[in-house]
Amino acid sequence: MSVVFTTISENFIALCADKQRINAVTGKVVDDMTKIEKWAPQLAVGMSGNLALGELVRTTVHQFVTESGISNFGVEEIADLFIQSYQNTLANLNTPEDTISKFIIAGKLANKKLGAVVIRVGADTADKETFEASKVPATLILEPADLSSEQCNMLLAKALKNVEGKYLKNPLESIHRRAVRNVSEHSQYVSKDSDFLLITP
Repeated sequence: MSVVFTTISENFIALCADKQRINAVTGKVVDDMTKIEKWAPQLAVGMSGNLALGELVRTTVHQFVTESGISNFGVEEIADLFIQSYQNTLANLNTPEDTISKFIIAGKLANKKLGAVVIRVGADTADKETFEASKVPATLILEPADLSSEQCNMLLAKALKNVEGKYLKNPLESIHRRAVRNVSEHSQYVSKDSDFLLITP
């Protein structure tokens, strides 16, 4: 589990995620996992939830689009590939029913506007929802299992308030990293360390 904040506007997409992973065998907590990746200049992928399931789906899709030429795929097409990858691996999965992984594919949509697709897979089902940038920035949240999206949103608002009015080199990055740190103080699945990515048109 983890937290991923993705803020979408007409001028940018910002992604920020914590770095914690838990070894399924030993139960040891390690803060070295990269949960957001830039696959192309205007395409990024974020992941949260069950690590084994998420990595299996993510690496399968990444290998396919890399071999086929990532520039040939749009955000929506890659989102569909995530769902197909999960459905194709169902027969080989031996995971509990409550095992869930969530992904966010962010970048340019087919209509050339910035946006993102949120995907949720698990319990033999897969669904997706598409979000398009508007004049007012909006933040999508992949929340950890022990906090609600609403709680994470309140912690993001707290970060925004704490950063407002202060002189910072990159306030957008500072707000997102502060939000992850805030969540880490309330969730056993989230570390205070984070990664940050920015996509621009």
